[in-house]
Amino acid sequence: MAAKKSIKKPGNFPCKIKSCGKSFDSAYDLSKHMAQAHPVKEDEGADVAAKLPPVIIRTTRPVEATIAGRVFKGDKLEVPYIQADDVRRVLIDAYGPEILKG
Repeated sequence: MAAKKSIKKPGNFPCKIKSCGKSFDSAYDLSKHMAQAHPVKEDEGADVAAKLPPVIIRTTRPVEATIAGRVFKGDKLEVPYIQADDVRRVLIDAYGPEILKG
């Protein structure tokens, strides 16, 4: 026996905002309503990594690495959290794994 498909009936797509209380006939109408009546504020979807403190990368000798147009020089590099893995990878590729302290 084949499984029955559940068919959404008209008005079966309620608004996700509890205080709104509207219901729509299709998912398209619901998403259109959400975009127009309940837009997302810019700060709500902000990247969490951008708010984290920078990472300090210590090396055994002075080095230089360029990531995304930014140049990091010295034996103590202060790197944004989001780019720390890339900087470590570039340093290991260029200078070998013994370049990193700790």
